Amino acid sequence: FKTILQVMCSDGNKLADLSIASQLFYSMLNVLTSAASPKGYLLLELISSYLQLDSLIGLNVHMESMLTNIEVEHLIFNRRLKVSP
Repeated sequence: FKTILQVMCSDGNKLADLSIASQLFYSMLNVLTSAASPKGYLLLELISSYLQLDSLIGLNVHMESMLTNIEVEHLIFNRRLKVSP
């Protein structure tokens, strides 16, 4: 070999935003109820769907049933994204 094809560097923060989102989600479940904050509750539903979709897509092996689950969750995510109170 005479040349290097590609060099990649990572500081380990690749998933930091996702980790913060999931921590925020679980800490806010008891605070943003549908009665206490309808808009906040809708936001939690959207974050929940996003985290579920990200988890499904992040798997290494996608079987036929998993692809169906991803499609269904994507539809749910899009529906929640378009909701306006």
